[in-house]
Amino acid sequence: MMRINRWIVTAAAMAVSASCAGDAGHPTSTVVPDQQYWTLSLNHHGVTLATLAPYDTLTLVATPYTFTHTVMPSTAPTIFTSSDPTTVTVSSTGVLKAIQPGQGVTIVAQRTIGVLTLADTATVDVNNVPVPPPVLATLSIHPASGDSADVNAGLTKVVTPFVVDTKADTLSNVVVYFRSSDSTIATIDQFGNVAGSHPGHVTLYASATAYGVSRADSIAFTVKQPVISYIIVLSRTPTNSTKAQSYFSPGTAVVAQGGIVVWQNESGQRVDVVFSDTAGVEPLAGVFDLVGEELYGLDTPNNVNTGGNIPAFAAMDSTSGSDGIGVRLRAFPNVGTYQFHSALYNTAGKIVVTNQ
Repeated sequence: MMRINRWIVTAAAMAVSASCAGDAGHPTSTVVPDQQYWTLSLNHHGVTLATLAPYDTLTLVATPYTFTHTVMPSTAPTIFTSSDPTTVTVSSTGVLKAIQPGQGVTIVAQRTIGVLTLADTATVDVNNVPVPPPVLATLSIHPASGDSADVNAGLTKVVTPFVVDTKADTLSNVVVYFRSSDSTIATIDQFGNVAGSHPGHVTLYASATAYGVSRADSIAFTVKQPVISYIIVLSRTPTNSTKAQSYFSPGTAVVAQGGIVVWQNESGQRVDVVFSDTAGVEPLAGVFDLVGEELYGLDTPNNVNTGGNIPAFAAMDSTSGSDGIGVRLRAFPNVGTYQFHSALYNTAGKIVVTNQ
């Protein structure tokens, strides 16, 4: 079975401006983007070597870039280190040398420019292979038939790399490096697990260098709306009033079609949820029902899983402790906008259900 590794960029920073010491009349010097040391990038990140020459060596080159991703002129040296020199050594000029079979050796490259030190990392495996070794022909991360390149926010999905040699055979024990174009939308780990954080579009990249041959691939990936959205019930006391008023935060929740919305009461007082139209607002069923029972005490006497509107509930039933820990849930199988309000307070909100 193929083993997958990846590296992680370990630092990124910006030097913005510096003021001269002395009186206030001295001018301020501002560093323009093309002079800002922003990142250090290696030419290889997932490397597979063999124990036989010439496939036992590879040269790493670390290039410093500015904020606008232009090469930053610098004569500062790059410092290379190996996490396991008994398996892979690295010279002061970045030349890797395989010593014996092994996996997961980390090579760190560091360069200091001015007062800023940045680093990049590569992962190296060393394999015993026949002579000559297999030749890496293609690397693909496109979905298999019937699969899709998307995930709901808050969930994960596995991107599987297909590594094939020139004989059309699967090439095993190859280090594949993954990265996401925007980690605020989705991240991808060393095993190809994609975690969706926020709805949006990213590009996922994969690359591998095996026995001197490099291949890469990319795929457009979409993070869709979450299948579970939360609305917190809070309270505040309006100006010129002594009575606390519960309200919904956020006022608008977005959820994927077929998802659920969780109301969590943290207001310290009872609150109800009344829909303008309960058509399409349903109790939980199937797996969601089982999860709700386990996590939120759903279907207990004080947290009945029925109907559309939600009767007034408190943060916790102080006498029985069975108020579903102050949580109520409803499912939304249809696309649309669902207005709701509290009949106890002059507060309202809405649910937007989307198929995107």
